[in-house]
Amino acid sequence: MKTFIKLPAVMTASGLKRTAIFNGAKHRTFPRPFRIGIKGIVWDAEEIAGWQAEKLAHRDDPLVSRNRGPYKKKLKTSNSAASE
Repeated sequence: MKTFIKLPAVMTASGLKRTAIFNGAKHRTFPRPFRIGIKGIVWDAEEIAGWQAEKLAHRDDPLVSRNRGPYKKKLKTSNSAASE
């Protein structure tokens, strides 16, 4: 028997916020939800567990750095030294 989980449980299991979950589903980097009714949206618990296992398998991968990615803050450069 399959187990379906709703968004609050997915957020707890993944540590991600709502927007990141839906963006990940859109870009196929996170399991996609499906409808079980007019307003009901759920995820397959096994797919979420598989996503977690994949993340754990790559946590020591040297190519995956915690400080790199699309959300890395850019360092501000000082133009005051150049203008003097």
